[in-house]
Amino acid sequence: DKRYYDKFKDTLTLYDDKHLIDHVNVGLAVPKYVQNIDSIKDLKDDKDFGKSVDWTIQGTDNRNGVMQQTNDELDRDDLSKYSLDKSSDQEQFKKIQKAYQQQQPILFTSMEPNWFSKELDVKMLKDPEIG
Repeated sequence: DKRYYDKFKDTLTLYDDKHLIDHVNVGLAVPKYVQNIDSIKDLKDDKDFGKSVDWTIQGTDNRNGVMQQTNDELDRDDLSKYSLDKSSDQEQFKKIQKAYQQQQPILFTSMEPNWFSKELDVKMLKDPEIG
């Protein structure tokens, strides 16, 4: 509320939709046990991996900025074979956790730092477009 803001405005950092993820590594990730997938380019080149995840990226809440950025990335990187599965944060984590428990491949939206990237061994994919 305004009184709170007026009292603490000199010590607060305000974020809006655009700047919320300025200092966060956002993109696609796989478990570290997934071999041969280290970059976005690998997703285009490795058809077997695409088939193994049913050409699906496990996403999160559609209102999340990570989802919009991922949609933009799919268009930019010509990953049209992949579909982005929308779900709640909890559902996404359950699916990722299940894949980890079974040592199955999974491709998902992620960001670092993130609490579950500490919980699980997550490998963020390199994006040649942004270095």
